[in-house]
Amino acid sequence: MPAAAVAVVGVVTTAGMAMLLPVAGAVVGVGLLVAGVVAPALTVWAAHRTERRTSAMRGDVLGRTLELLDAAPDLLAFNAADRYRARLEEADRTLSRLLRRAAIARGLGGSIGVLAIGAMSVAATAVGVVAVRAGLLPGPALAVLALTPLALADVVAGLPDAAVRLLTALPAARRLAELESRPSPVAEPAFPVLVDPPAGLATRQLAVRWPDADRDAVHGLDMTLRQGTRLAITGPSGSGKSSLVAALMRTLDPAEGAVLADGRDVRDLASDTVREGIAWCGATTHLFDNTLRANLLLASPAATDHELVVALERAQLGGWLATLPDGLDTALGEHGGAVSGGERQRIGVARALLADRPVTILDEPTGHLDARTADALADELLDVTRGRTALIVTHRPEQTPGLPRLHLGRLERRTVSVNAPEGVQASS
Repeated sequence: MPAAAVAVVGVVTTAGMAMLLPVAGAVVGVGLLVAGVVAPALTVWAAHRTERRTSAMRGDVLGRTLELLDAAPDLLAFNAADRYRARLEEADRTLSRLLRRAAIARGLGGSIGVLAIGAMSVAATAVGVVAVRAGLLPGPALAVLALTPLALADVVAGLPDAAVRLLTALPAARRLAELESRPSPVAEPAFPVLVDPPAGLATRQLAVRWPDADRDAVHGLDMTLRQGTRLAITGPSGSGKSSLVAALMRTLDPAEGAVLADGRDVRDLASDTVREGIAWCGATTHLFDNTLRANLLLASPAATDHELVVALERAQLGGWLATLPDGLDTALGEHGGAVSGGERQRIGVARALLADRPVTILDEPTGHLDARTADALADELLDVTRGRTALIVTHRPEQTPGLPRLHLGRLERRTVSVNAPEGVQASS
């Protein structure tokens, strides 16, 4: 925009001045060339030498700051906070030096532009005086020649700074373009099939691989989770449990085979349609810097206070709720810093229960809990999911007695078909 404004105003002004006095038009044209082209070009040349390092250092300072804040408890516990803070201060000093250099470059360009405008005004006035004495220009027109160049100062003043900002914006735009060009882990169909949210899920010869991984996390898996049935997924860490959940949740496309929602390949459905049928509680629940009520209403905005309390009680949080000073209006703090890991996880379970969707997926719902609370919550989950379509992922199979079980081994994948009544186990 600044460059376009200078170009339009400059051409019109130069033409107008040339109509009054041709030599004055030439003076204005040369002055605008220096102020509108040479000054920004010199600014960019000077700033270019530091801008790349400035961008890198700005990212480094930001990264170190976030690291220092996020890892503060660990750093304090191991007496490493001063060492990390010193590294941040050194990076900040380096960034300050680079920013000063960039400011000097912008100041240099601005000063050249101001000098060019002043020289243009003086030169236009001088040629005007000569023209008036020679009878080539009426006296009142001399004021136009003297003052018009000064009015152009506001037009060209922003060009050096705009040039530096453009220099900064172009690499950022290229980085954004690179992100846009990366393949998405989930490909949305061009014309998704319009269906109701699914009430049953299945896999057929499913293989799942995370981007840039060198092998499948899950391979050759057949599984059927019919409406109204439950299934426990067990296995050690690294066996592919979370990868399977990601594929079912439509956040990761199959590398081979298919995930079916009510018999339809999920790749023919919009991702949101699939997820609208699934109430999910992940292994780590994110809590927003808001009240307990607001964090629960995320799953069911129209839920009443009674429904919120019942969900908390089912998640074994009734006693904890009674101790809160403001009840449901208690602020949980930034990222839920005021609650323990076990309480955080049970709030996630309460969310899933509140969502009340056709399919419930619970990923390690008893993680971060002591044995007594974990067993009580597991029993409650078995009770509230009875008669519902539910998938429970756990590394403690003893907490899901009576459920058909699919055990994922870490080293071997074999085709498994799970479509059995509760009480029957299957493994791979």
